[in-house]
Amino acid sequence: MINISSAENPLVKEVKSLSTKKGREKTGKFFVEGLKFVKEALEYPSDICYIMVSEKFFSSYFDSIINTAEERGIKIYKLIDSLFEKLTDTETPQGILCVLKKLKFDMQEILKKQNKFFILVDNVQDPGNFGTIIRTADAFGVDLILATKGTVDVYNPKVVRSTMGSIFRVPVIYEEDMVSCIKRLKGEGFKIMSASLDGRSILDRVDLDGNIAVILGNESRGVRKEFLGESDELVKIPMVGKAESLNVSIASGIIMYEVMKYRLQKKMGMI
Repeated sequence: MINISSAENPLVKEVKSLSTKKGREKTGKFFVEGLKFVKEALEYPSDICYIMVSEKFFSSYFDSIINTAEERGIKIYKLIDSLFEKLTDTETPQGILCVLKKLKFDMQEILKKQNKFFILVDNVQDPGNFGTIIRTADAFGVDLILATKGTVDVYNPKVVRSTMGSIFRVPVIYEEDMVSCIKRLKGEGFKIMSASLDGRSILDRVDLDGNIAVILGNESRGVRKEFLGESDELVKIPMVGKAESLNVSIASGIIMYEVMKYRLQKKMGMI
């Protein structure tokens, strides 16, 4: 356990920098905050750089997590409470955070799976929406999320918090050229579907078996035209109320649930 009391400490400055995309890109690191998150991070010890705790956490809520980290050779730094609070934008910080290397995923390995289910995220900019999409993808068995470069950074602290730990379980890869990526997926036997208010296919009447990639669009503009043009099918969620559209994270949940339900029913011989 190493004590830190100065805001000029290089590690304190590093953690502060990780609140910005520029800082995360420069260091190749991000951080997660809170006891639950750090416990989940400990399942990936090779990616952990170090852990920081506040004096209050250490004195009043010393957890076995600290022993576990120390047994694995992970360095732990104890900060005075006022200094720790400056590292986070949460209203009531628990007093523990973990700095990790950015997660790496191999798309080629994921493509080896059977009946793959991908979500393609096009320029979703709200951190809460993107984090919720990742969390929902974890719940409904999505194999991979592919995101355009205009999509909010997955390591944005607000995105990370919104995932509730699912960031460790759902691979997220950013694509520079999503059109080329879509063409590649087609070559791999994927059916490409876009969620669109102009869709002619009702979601629960579509064949959702096999390799599927569903494109979700920007909060206000939807899926861009070039992606719609590459889609095999435009699907919509039927609505009977007066709302013109659904929040993208809500829509994603309905779509992912329908895919999961269809596949489970088919596996059980119900369809």
